[in-house]
Amino acid sequence: AGMSWNCQIMAVRVGYGTPNGHGVLDEDDAIAGLYYAVANGADVINMSFAGVASDSMRAVVGYADSAGVVLVAAVGNEGSSVKGFSYPAAYDEVIGVAATDSTDNRAGFSNYGSWIELSAPGVSILSTAVDDAYSTASGTSLSSPLVCGVAALILSENPSFSDEEVRQRLRSSVVDLGTPGWDPYYGYGRVDAARAVGSASTAEAEIRSPKLDDMVSGTISVTGRASASDFVEYSVYLGDGDMPSQWTQIGTTSLMPSSFLLATWDTTSSPDGNYTLRLIVKTVSSQFEDRKIVRVENAKLQVTYPMLRSVFRTGDLIPFRGTASANSFRSYLIEWGEGATPESWLTSGVTLSNGGSQPVTNGTLGLWDTSVLPGDGTYTFRVTVRYGGAFEKTASFQIDFDSQ
Repeated sequence: AGMSWNCQIMAVRVGYGTPNGHGVLDEDDAIAGLYYAVANGADVINMSFAGVASDSMRAVVGYADSAGVVLVAAVGNEGSSVKGFSYPAAYDEVIGVAATDSTDNRAGFSNYGSWIELSAPGVSILSTAVDDAYSTASGTSLSSPLVCGVAALILSENPSFSDEEVRQRLRSSVVDLGTPGWDPYYGYGRVDAARAVGSASTAEAEIRSPKLDDMVSGTISVTGRASASDFVEYSVYLGDGDMPSQWTQIGTTSLMPSSFLLATWDTTSSPDGNYTLRLIVKTVSSQFEDRKIVRVENAKLQVTYPMLRSVFRTGDLIPFRGTASANSFRSYLIEWGEGATPESWLTSGVTLSNGGSQPVTNGTLGLWDTSVLPGDGTYTFRVTVRYGGAFEKTASFQIDFDSQ
């Protein structure tokens, strides 16, 4: 209400106060309140609560998004990078808001990670209190309503904007804090109301698939939206890790796409790990972007037997069981070495199924005749899957030998 004047507030109460003054919010009540707000025409919804993911919350968030509602949520106050504490803010459709202090520094309690999109003041914020009073409080629950207010302000000035256009206006008008560009503490930056309404341009720039933190393999389609009234071009880039310093272009065109397909990505050309997809939509006067951090996993490697720190007798014939497979599979190898940190690796005594030339899924990887061992003690074995051009994925374990 203090941020936008040409709007109406739909106050939907979903929590209650206990006799000791603490607030309680049940998920079922929050979900019912969200369905009610959407059904009754809400354009922007604030969710000043955070918790674990659930199918029911996932469903109502999807319902609200399909209705074109701008969804904003607090990311939580554990000072943690554990994503499990930050739902519904961690859903792709929701703008996750972190907290800053009066000096534009991150509030220490504010959660952080790949799902942070924007930040807003959240320390010593004046708000309403019980018994018709006012008091100051801190938390990301104070930050997300400020972003909601700016979103409402944008819609007040531009009532025809889609939810994605509002989202892009919010992102493109921030005060960049922390590492230049997006970072896991401030997102794209601290929201700025004056810049948000002063901007002359907006666009739709959204990667809809893959979603944030998805596991991907093989060749995938990058789909989404890239449009603007003064559209110039869009480009899709790929970077290594969560905060890339270098980008590789994997798709671009000066024609506004008529379908959701933005680019294709052959993930087998990259080793397993985290990558960032970045969509940039350029207009005559500005540019807009979206990012999704995903994990490539083309190689599957799991040893189910022997178990870590299992004890055997020297001379035992030990079967190795598990999975060693990959897209663009080349081979796998089992090696062993003395001690917990071997100085050298050996293959003597090891017989691989099919010589290691064929992938194995939930089967026997090989046999180890341990009569070749020099004596009792701790040994380390490692399994390596080779795939793609020259990529490898390795798992290692310690086992013990005691012939007494």
